Amino acid sequence: MPDQITVRDESYDGGPFYNRIRELIGRYENRDLEDYLLALLGLVVKSNLQPMTEGLFFKLLEDAYTAPPVPFDETWLACCTPPDDDWLNRKLEMHEPLFGLNEKAYQYSIDALHFQIAELRKMRGKQLDNELRYFGVISPTGNRWYNFDPHALLECGAAGLGSIKYEWSDIGELLEMGRIYE
Repeated sequence: MPDQITVRDESYDGGPFYNRIRELIGRYENRDLEDYLLALLGLVVKSNLQPMTEGLFFKLLEDAYTAPPVPFDETWLACCTPPDDDWLNRKLEMHEPLFGLNEKAYQYSIDALHFQIAELRKMRGKQLDNELRYFGVISPTGNRWYNFDPHALLECGAAGLGSIKYEWSDIGELLEMGRIYE
């Protein structure tokens, strides 16, 4: 089994968002997923909560293919569960004011990045060495993974989401869907 896989054939039309992700990944050579996520984390942190737009969303994903990875922080290894994505639903159900929502959406994506980077580090020399990992593996913390390179993670995430609203949480949601979508 190769280190990278092609998820869909060229004739698949998954809609505008999926097709744009597919076009983006087609322009870049694949890279190590941990390095990609560390680069993306650095870019997200540098963006410092500027308003999320479609342009910024795709620029962050694209630039992570060539940006240098930020250093790994050992404290992230304490992260054993995916980020809580129910915060928005709870907030909306309680009819709370949306003040601070952008910060929480941003934090969701940061948490998703920390979680996935830590998981990949924990799977080194174990699940990541499994030639059949793209059929699904369980991480040492009990979380399921199907995609182990940026191309597959982004493409499967886009296929699973279908569309997004271009909010800060969309980065984390794309990554998490990419992790679990076959």
